[in-house]
Amino acid sequence: MFSKILGSLDKLLYFFIKDSSSVIEWLSISENIEKLAKEQLTPDLFDQAGIIARYIVTGGLQRGYAIGHLCRYVGYKPKRPLMYLSTDHIRSLPNNTRDVVRYCGDYLDVIVKCIAKDNAPKLFFTPKSLTGNVRFLEKKLSNDLLDVLRKYDEYLYLPAKHDFNSMEKKHKFTVKEAVYAIYLTMEISKGLVTLSPLAKEYLADTNPNIWGQMAFSKDRYNV
Repeated sequence: MFSKILGSLDKLLYFFIKDSSSVIEWLSISENIEKLAKEQLTPDLFDQAGIIARYIVTGGLQRGYAIGHLCRYVGYKPKRPLMYLSTDHIRSLPNNTRDVVRYCGDYLDVIVKCIAKDNAPKLFFTPKSLTGNVRFLEKKLSNDLLDVLRKYDEYLYLPAKHDFNSMEKKHKFTVKEAVYAIYLTMEISKGLVTLSPLAKEYLADTNPNIWGQMAFSKDRYNV
């Protein structure tokens, strides 16, 4: 119902913005990200994300509505990094799309760190990347989940951190890609959190020593 209502308004908005070249670029999306979103989001959420992206580039009241919706969807806990994502980076859209994707990836990265720590409490995980921790968890998570995490890392998180070759377009990520990154992050994280008691504490912001628990160890592992 939500997407149907937005969809009707979206058709009207598109009439006014369809000829803008900058809007066309903002609303483009890579084939890999779009395919991952279709695989991981319900049809309603997939459509909703696309409409929210269009609202953001439309500006005015529509942008304000879309930004408010995304902030409520993401929430403000845990403080690091979701509060910063909601209070700073989402509110800057359609600018700073790389920062939005980067902070989304940081959130998923910490949850995976929690899962790795739960599976080997004596080992040191915090300095390891999402890539390294996913590799460590290869025999502990399902193949389907591992595949999703690898694609997320390859299509979104790694480029947000390391790929600054954006000569072919103004920004590394379009607005549409940033919005889909938000939806993918929140939906994938829901399943991951159920696998880790430490992740549940992190999500609830109930453990002030959560970073110390993940960081302190006498041992390291090699990946």
